[in-house]
Amino acid sequence: KEIQTAHDILCDRTDDAHESLAKILESPKTPLSLARLRRAFSDASKAPQVRVNRRSQWGRTFLVECCAANFVAEAVILRCVRELVERHSADPNVMTCGENPDADRTPIFFAIARVMPSVVKYLIAEAKACFKISVTGRFRLVSDPKKSFHGTFTPAQFARQLKKVELHQKEAKLSCGEKLHPYYLNRLDVIIRLLSDVESKEKNNN
Repeated sequence: KEIQTAHDILCDRTDDAHESLAKILESPKTPLSLARLRRAFSDASKAPQVRVNRRSQWGRTFLVECCAANFVAEAVILRCVRELVERHSADPNVMTCGENPDADRTPIFFAIARVMPSVVKYLIAEAKACFKISVTGRFRLVSDPKKSFHGTFTPAQFARQLKKVELHQKEAKLSCGEKLHPYYLNRLDVIIRLLSDVESKEKNNN
């Protein structure tokens, strides 16, 4: 009974931390920062202990929430990801749950979709994120979140398909006289090269 009670308390603390982080992420006035992330943890029933890999009521882990955060620079997200992995032992391979109709996926897919090379590199090289995992479902475009594509992809396959679809989208916009800033296509190329190198090394080792 004491073990169950302790477990329930820990889960409650984690849910409180998720709630605190959600309040931070929902407003551009309080963008994600390392200090705010730490505060969300420490404010959880005034105790820092949480189950870092427990999903929130929205089906996301803290790591996913940080990778998907809006209104914030990539460097800040990387610092928060490092904090979760190195200080709290966050698992980069925990899938989301309930993203329907979007695909349930691991944090690296969010980092690729947000076109963050440094975060992808860290998740692969330091956090040991699985680059062989395949996910199935709908994925939104970077350039137009209202549009999406479906399929089953590993992280590398997802990055390549994302570039293919985004290039098609770019051509469509240009034909209509619209300008499209391709900065993320260049950064997507960096991610594709990174993941391709990882795949090549894996093949050579086998």
